[in-house]
Amino acid sequence: GEHRTERVLDAHAAGPGADDDGQFGLVVALLGEVRIHHHVAVGSFRLLGNLANSTGRWGAVACVSRIAGRPVRMELDRDEVFFTVGRHAARVRLKTGVGLDGTIVARSIDVVYNAGAYAITSPTAAGQGLVRAPGPYRIPNVAVTSTARYTNTVPTGPFRGAMTAQVCFAYESQIDEIAADLGVDAVELRHRNLLHDGDEYATGEVMHDVH
Repeated sequence: GEHRTERVLDAHAAGPGADDDGQFGLVVALLGEVRIHHHVAVGSFRLLGNLANSTGRWGAVACVSRIAGRPVRMELDRDEVFFTVGRHAARVRLKTGVGLDGTIVARSIDVVYNAGAYAITSPTAAGQGLVRAPGPYRIPNVAVTSTARYTNTVPTGPFRGAMTAQVCFAYESQIDEIAADLGVDAVELRHRNLLHDGDEYATGEVMHDVH
């Protein structure tokens, strides 16, 4: 069979740098701003194609540089990237309660993400998946469980649309099945249940400026 995988376009590289006080630091390609991690100043630059994924490579560079007492630079080639980090695979289980008129009244979601061999960003990422799992629909009763589990595979991290594509594919596929069972148009069913300004999301947030 055919197997496809996804990797980020940004440079997997980190090199020596310093903060404004001349202290030990690193310069890495990240989506975020300058941050401090374990007493190491980390400066970042924005790069076209950066998809917000972080492998933790700059932490390894910092450790090696401290031990060696010299500046250290690390850069992965494209083949090495495929053995370094991937997108979280996920198993998504959905149960959705729908009225005869097509109104969604309840949804139960259980998501298990593949963290790979190391946690890296998975603890935080699983929380992002929990928040995004209900989808863009008005559902008064929602229960979500989102976990990440260690496996013996390449470590994983969030890509653009972090933790969303996996659950989106699941709930949108189910919407199509529900529409077919009810004999209604799938697009109309979605419109009927979409969140609007003033509606309350599953987290309790009141929606505003919804387009």
